[in-house]
Amino acid sequence: MALIGSDTASTASLDSMSFPAYYGPDFMVAKGWDGRPVPLIVCDSIGERQADSPLAADARRNMGWLRRWLDRAGPLGRTPHAVIGLPGAASKRELIAANASRRWDIIDQIVAMNGGRRPFTCILNQMGRNDYDSGGYAVMRANWKALNDRILVRHPGTPIVAVGQVIHPNSTDGFRTLAGQGYQLGGEWPNGLRYQLEADKAAGMDGTVAAYIEVVRPAGLSDTQGRWPEPFFVTQLAQQAGTDGTATYDMITLVDAPEIGDTLQWTSGATADIATVVAISGQPGAWSCRLHYAGSRTVAPAGTEVFAPNANDGVNSPRTGTHPRPRMIRHIAASVPQQDKAKLR
Repeated sequence: MALIGSDTASTASLDSMSFPAYYGPDFMVAKGWDGRPVPLIVCDSIGERQADSPLAADARRNMGWLRRWLDRAGPLGRTPHAVIGLPGAASKRELIAANASRRWDIIDQIVAMNGGRRPFTCILNQMGRNDYDSGGYAVMRANWKALNDRILVRHPGTPIVAVGQVIHPNSTDGFRTLAGQGYQLGGEWPNGLRYQLEADKAAGMDGTVAAYIEVVRPAGLSDTQGRWPEPFFVTQLAQQAGTDGTATYDMITLVDAPEIGDTLQWTSGATADIATVVAISGQPGAWSCRLHYAGSRTVAPAGTEVFAPNANDGVNSPRTGTHPRPRMIRHIAASVPQQDKAKLR
């Protein structure tokens, strides 16, 4: 409550157009040892929650597709879990250097406090995105498996369940069309190095993986051949955005209403803008949307197309599509079968 009560505006120097910085309490409490599996999630930014918006969090405040999926009240119930991963994590850096082991030291202290009982029943390993290596697949595979080996040395006998990565395209049109998308290195569909790694995970990775939860096919991403689907939300500007190309603005008026937390993009000639919707008011045909981002100067006339890309990282061309955006995150969470929770031990 103290953190909530002292909440202030975000720190401008820490904000960016792609990933505004938000800080606050994030807790899940479970009694434990009641028969349910409790995975300890070893993950990178995609498994953690990056590119999801706090404004788009679900009713139980989950962000990211994996947390949402685990906490869904499906036929096997909600799955309590703990996240030890973080954005930028890679197998070759996790649990190998002193600083990368501090979080695991805390787990050891909890085990000791509990008289030798671990506060988790299995490891859910979502790593892989940042394991691409220009040295070739053998290096990439060895790095991913070596993390499993290190975990098993530290927690012998603990089942490791692998969860699949998402796809790895890039785009020349902000992920507006399938035709405008290509592939990042290693993400060439269907046999790029990243997909070779997924195949080895599914095959058990030399006996270190007890089960595999697939993501790409259930989410329909194989149907698009490893490219992000075209936007689920497309509309137009109801009024001109911007004035003289110099003054910034943080409001646009749309024909159709987006959702709070949506990431929107609009184009005008060779330029593009991208922002998060933080407030909506108005009426059909004229929805006023307040935006969070660095502040656009681009003048865009009424009728300009506005859409919510399913992925988009930054403003360079081609843009990378590493992180799914809120609508795609919800789609993945709803698409991966809840029955796959039975693979958790």
